[in-house]
Amino acid sequence: MIRRPPRSTQGVSSAASDVYKRQVNIPSVCRFLDVGGGKGTFVSELKKIHPKVDAAVFDLPGSHSENSGHRCIIGSFKEDELPAGYDIISLVRILYDHRDETIRDLLGKTYNALDKGGRLIVSEPMLGADRPTLWGDVYFAMYTLAMSTGKTRSPDQVSGFIKDAGFSNVTIHKSARPFITTVIEAQKT
Repeated sequence: MIRRPPRSTQGVSSAASDVYKRQVNIPSVCRFLDVGGGKGTFVSELKKIHPKVDAAVFDLPGSHSENSGHRCIIGSFKEDELPAGYDIISLVRILYDHRDETIRDLLGKTYNALDKGGRLIVSEPMLGADRPTLWGDVYFAMYTLAMSTGKTRSPDQVSGFIKDAGFSNVTIHKSARPFITTVIEAQKT
């Protein structure tokens, strides 16, 4: 059964989107897939900067915008394989909403969908790692508890899942406010 995603996965806050755009180098011409991207908020912002990017959103039925400037691919990352042929696959505000098993499966599907040299970009709220952040760590712990799914993780924990899926060249970008978003990049080699 496909369950409607939490509202947190249906869009990207402007603060999180700004951090992502500052920290991640997206080529002006590439094929870009945003998994769980809802109405395509992030992809729409990306296309404003790089109009030649061939961007698509992969998400559940009913989550897409009818008037989007990108392709909408209907599917569930829990039940379906991810579409292949993309240079970059992005997971924005996805992992913390799901259990460890779901994350392992999703990252494995992501690895399989990418060609050699393809990139994974993860951007989401994460625990404060070295220095916990009271508001962020407590807020997202309570959020995932209330949603009865997922959990907040540190950048090192998320990186561990990424490495276990087979990715290399894992880079954790420094974040002034990890509870808003931390960006992790990796590559399929």
